[in-house]
Amino acid sequence: MSSNRTIHLAKLLELISLANFLTAVRLLLAIPVCVGILNEEWLFCAVTLFICLITDIFDGKMARRAGSESTFGGLFDHGTDAFFVTCALGVISTEHYLTPVLPLLIPLAFTQYLLDSRKKESRGLKASFLGKANGIAYSIPICLVVGAGLFDWSWPYTAAKILAWVLVATTILSMLDRLIRFKKK
Repeated sequence: MSSNRTIHLAKLLELISLANFLTAVRLLLAIPVCVGILNEEWLFCAVTLFICLITDIFDGKMARRAGSESTFGGLFDHGTDAFFVTCALGVISTEHYLTPVLPLLIPLAFTQYLLDSRKKESRGLKASFLGKANGIAYSIPICLVVGAGLFDWSWPYTAAKILAWVLVATTILSMLDRLIRFKKK
């Protein structure tokens, strides 16, 4: 019985880490960012996006430095990123700043990534180069739209629309590449 408690305590401690706390902050900020976009509260969105980007940069670094990397932490981080960009891009698309196709594709790509990674469970989550690049680039149209609103510039809206279509294409390519590699195995 005592070893069972120790195992449960170890699993609980795996969930409680500074890295996972930073990821949770980003998760909790997704809805306020979306509300800020809808209300065109651009300064609030810019500050909140900055916090989100900083937490995204440092959560993994802190986990590695503290030796608290875990399968849960990786899934929580990637899932939070997918949720955040899907929600924000979804709101931005309802405001007609970019195509609604992109926020529809992101959850599909993330689900495929999870299912494919699960087949290779011993290696954990494994992103392709294109998938990783897309994951980083999904935030750029959000930043462009918020920047356009904040500085009252029009060119970032055009850049966001173009980039969104490029990301649609590269997301589809990434999904096809993952499917082809999965079928070969």
